Amino acid sequence: MLAKIWAVFRKDLLIELRTKDSLNAMLFFGIVVLVIFNFALESIRDSIRAAAPGVLWVAFAFSEPWD
Repeated sequence: MLAKIWAVFRKDLLIELRTKDSLNAMLFFGIVVLVIFNFALESIRDSIRAAAPGVLWVAFAFSEPWD
């Protein structure tokens, strides 16, 4: 079973590395989300530095295309 999972993962990874379409879109979306949250949380500046990694991972999770 692990061999099948690895084969599918490897195939999807190779396709993604060839096209780079969703990777570019995902990175751009992550940057935009960080900038927007920076303006939204301007009044609590200390919380932004603590929340930035979590906000970035949430942005990447929501931007992942589910083919």
